[in-house]
Amino acid sequence: MSEERSQPIAMMVPGPSSKIDHNETEDERRKREEREYTEKNEMSLIRMLVKHNRNIAITGNMNIFKSDKGRQQSPLAGANENNDDDGSDRSGSNDSIGSEEGLVHRDELHRTASMVSWGPRYSQKSIMSKRYKLITSSVLWFCYFSLALNDYVFGPTFNDFSTILSASFEQIAYFAVYRQLAYTFGSLGGLAFDYVNRQLLLILLLLLSAASLFATPYVPNISWLFVIAIINGFAAGACDVGFHVWILEMFQNGGGPLIQALHFSFGIGIAIAPLISANFLGSEAEGCGSNDLQHHDDLDLNWAGNLSISNQSMIDERRFQLFIPYSITGSIVALGGLILLVLFFYKRYHPPQERKLPVSFDEQMPKQLTRSEKIELWKRSVPSFYIISIILLGSLLIWSYYGLEVTYLQFLAQFSNAVPLPIHGTMSANLEAATGTAYAIGGLLATIASFRVHSQHMIYVNFFVINLGTIVLWIFSESSLLGFWIGNILVGLGFSSCYATAYTFLEHQINVTNVIGSIFLFAGGSGTALFPILLAELCSKPLYLVYLSFFCTNLALLLFVVMHVMTGIRYRQVKLIQDRLLKDPAMLTKIRQRTLSQLSWAPK
Repeated sequence: MSEERSQPIAMMVPGPSSKIDHNETEDERRKREEREYTEKNEMSLIRMLVKHNRNIAITGNMNIFKSDKGRQQSPLAGANENNDDDGSDRSGSNDSIGSEEGLVHRDELHRTASMVSWGPRYSQKSIMSKRYKLITSSVLWFCYFSLALNDYVFGPTFNDFSTILSASFEQIAYFAVYRQLAYTFGSLGGLAFDYVNRQLLLILLLLLSAASLFATPYVPNISWLFVIAIINGFAAGACDVGFHVWILEMFQNGGGPLIQALHFSFGIGIAIAPLISANFLGSEAEGCGSNDLQHHDDLDLNWAGNLSISNQSMIDERRFQLFIPYSITGSIVALGGLILLVLFFYKRYHPPQERKLPVSFDEQMPKQLTRSEKIELWKRSVPSFYIISIILLGSLLIWSYYGLEVTYLQFLAQFSNAVPLPIHGTMSANLEAATGTAYAIGGLLATIASFRVHSQHMIYVNFFVINLGTIVLWIFSESSLLGFWIGNILVGLGFSSCYATAYTFLEHQINVTNVIGSIFLFAGGSGTALFPILLAELCSKPLYLVYLSFFCTNLALLLFVVMHVMTGIRYRQVKLIQDRLLKDPAMLTKIRQRTLSQLSWAPK
């Protein structure tokens, strides 16, 4: 009888698509491929439904929903109720349901009913081909590359703005404070991604960043420069969260190497940003390389004397020189937003509705468990204290490390000008480029290594290299030009994958959602806003940056050691659960029963 009931369903299978027209346009070809892909998924669902209808003979007249309301929502409810007319034996059905075989078929039937009932609203929208994922990842990598240019185009030009705006370096340095404060609150913008379309919001933020870059060289005074800092920082903070969560969301448990690749593209941006501005900077000793007070006293005298016109023309020329690198950077950032807009029209992104499962837990559980069963077991076995502790420790780690990374790279040009070594103007930009190149090379090596090496081992290597570079700078920053270059290159190499690897490690332990990602970025942003205040006297005390690097690196290392010990204990606890499940098959049956009771309602 079940076979007869399955035949009408089989007739519902969509027929083959129309023949291929070799003269069709690119848009027609894309629509045809999408239609065929949808038909293929529909046929797959219907084949599964036919298969499970045949299994009704085994499971009998089952009530797979808790309430009458649930039965009314299920497309198979009517079929189950019709079994009463066939004279099926209820007692035999109950016996079969009690068996493990009956539970397996019951679980399969329920999952099929869920896919057919609610699939058109959720599952079909979230289906992403490998090609689409690759295209989207490439676009995100380019956008993150442009974000690096946006972040690090400002630092090398601080000395020039000191001259143009007649402000001391200590005043100009507060640009970084205001920008990073705005970045911190911008990272909370990741919360909005749960309520508005992520693609459109990221497009608007990138275009806003580009507009602020075009306006920067022509700010009339230092107050307007700080306004630019706030606008640009807020947009960058929200974009940072969006790019990270998007990659992790698309690839679920396989996002580690993709996050490393994301930061490799960021490293390329760090290396290129100083080179864009290198040929347009003032080569004379300015800012940290000169006596600021005397410089501005002389400038005031010139403005009061007969040379005011020539000084004004000099400032106008300097503004135009700075407009060139800022317009190049702004154009690249705007291009990233436009490419993201093209991707939006090509295929709108729909976040997957499937709940995520931490990688470390997923890998330890027996293969016999379905994903839903693993998620149910995770919810019941993990204590809330563990999740809160990981979020807290992870936030402190990112506060210490990420605050250091951004501050160090932001003030590297001023640091190189402040030390008693012959490094000024263009040479300081070249030093930044060398440090950024080491960052990019390290990111590439980390991307390759992430397929083989555990994230915790990579983090320890990162911290070791950063400490080594800091010690070299401590020894040679005032005596050896070669040692100064080597120290900075080692620090850049250590920075390369530390943040991405820490993010991957955290994602392996807990689910990094938009909210949790925003918490991490908020913590990191608060560090980037605080640390520049500590470097207000960098011009007279350049070793302050070295001391800050040593302190923050080892604080982050200590926090990671504590977190590593906690996750190690948790790993052994999960291993005990795994062993008990493998030794006692009855526990697997209980988990399936509990999971089915949780899945008995329609997904929301």
